[in-house]
Amino acid sequence: MNDEMVRGIDDPISDEPEEVEPEANWGILIGGMASYDEELMAMAYKEAADMLVEQALRSGDRSWAVAPPILFLYRHTVELYLKLVVKPEKRNHSLAELVEQASEIAKRRVGKSLPNWTQARLLEFADYDPRSTTFRYADGQAPLPFGEYWVHLDHLRRVMEILITGLAKLAALCDGELAGTT
Repeated sequence: MNDEMVRGIDDPISDEPEEVEPEANWGILIGGMASYDEELMAMAYKEAADMLVEQALRSGDRSWAVAPPILFLYRHTVELYLKLVVKPEKRNHSLAELVEQASEIAKRRVGKSLPNWTQARLLEFADYDPRSTTFRYADGQAPLPFGEYWVHLDHLRRVMEILITGLAKLAALCDGELAGTT
């Protein structure tokens, strides 16, 4: 192994390799005027998942490589949008509880619960990932229940668009109610 290889890649405490230069014309702004509120954060997770789905659809047989991040990002998107509706006082990653609470809020706010189809799709995430760990860790402590699944990525993306559009509308209605503006 030559010194250059050791200095750059194999030695995690070395100085930054010379070939790693920041791009002068592209980056992301974080903090300050680029701070995220709860809705922007939820939108960002959905956008990231949609981008990965696009990449996976273009890559064909390599799509398996981004499956856990896609599913985690969509699951987290659902959780964040449900929290926009429910506004829980304590941390809660239980989608089942959040769906139940959101359905009750919908019933009070618009006169009917979340549609059965909507609840079923949201609860699928709760079944597959009850503690928000299944798609984040590969330690075997949160395996998918019931075996193997085939996920049609384009279908998943379209379903997520429908779910998130509905939850965003409900969250907006609840914001108005809480603020006394509706």
